[in-house]
Amino acid sequence: MAQLLERLAKGKHEDLSDFIANVDAATYPVTSLIPKDGEPDNTYMEWPADNFPEPDTKGVVDGKDITDAEKKNAYENYRPLAGRIQLFRRVPSVSFLGVHLMNKAGVGKKKAMAKSIVKMLEVLKRDFECAICSNNDSKQDNGTDAYVTRGLGKWIQNEAQGDLPVDPIYRTPVESIISGVAAEDFTEDHLNDAMQSVWMQTKRNNTFQLVCGPAVRRRISGFARLATAEAGTAVVRTMNQDATTRKLMNTVDIYTGDFGTCEVVPSPWLAYGEGDANLNTAFMLRPDMLRAHMSPVIRLPQENNGGGESEILNIIGLLKVLNPLAHGKIVLGA
Repeated sequence: MAQLLERLAKGKHEDLSDFIANVDAATYPVTSLIPKDGEPDNTYMEWPADNFPEPDTKGVVDGKDITDAEKKNAYENYRPLAGRIQLFRRVPSVSFLGVHLMNKAGVGKKKAMAKSIVKMLEVLKRDFECAICSNNDSKQDNGTDAYVTRGLGKWIQNEAQGDLPVDPIYRTPVESIISGVAAEDFTEDHLNDAMQSVWMQTKRNNTFQLVCGPAVRRRISGFARLATAEAGTAVVRTMNQDATTRKLMNTVDIYTGDFGTCEVVPSPWLAYGEGDANLNTAFMLRPDMLRAHMSPVIRLPQENNGGGESEILNIIGLLKVLNPLAHGKIVLGA
């Protein structure tokens, strides 16, 4: 009989500190798609944004010596961007009898605390996802207000931010932001206009993750059909059908336009807690131009004085947008 070797075993229990990085990518798409840069180095972090000088088409006169005007700083467009960390905390707690006696359905006897910890770890990832997909501006801890990391809604805007504002040459152009358009009026032309604007900034066809609230997702699914209505005529719709499975398909998962491709990903966490903004927001993201700093889970068991068990679960996170020119945003009107 072949011997089970530990080093070859499948399905071994992972360290809980890794749990937050591995939890369901479909449920928390933005946290999952962004490359990770390890834990933050400080409460305040800077990184460079740079761009090429404008092309010169004038030509050079043969034999003419260079002039001072020709001498250029290769880093004239270099600007530092900056962000702040945010501390996320959850405290699972179970009473004495809950720990030692309770046999909860779906949990099991004496497993309430262990499973509470696992559940709260997922809640921590949800907290981080909502924070980086928010319209929050960054804040510095002042003893009353906590450190806050800037969310995508504030990174991708043309106006100056209130804290650590992005230099004007790297703020997202207004043409890359679709706003004020009623949901029923949102069309492929609007999306193509935003993709063209980003293309003009990056000078390349881009592959975006278009992370959408439900209302935007439904409008983009409508791109799969053609609906026309003229005086005295009926609306005509075309849909895709899989004849072998009798399925009627009316959705778009990948949209390719003249200036790039959008992989459409639904999310319930954009502008979370802001009413209709949660439904009507979408971020057009280039994942390679984003970074997430996230510490391992910092676990601090609390002393049990007889009342039960508690444990503090912390993570420290920060969102970096390496260049706001590479992204776009959709905020549909009512």
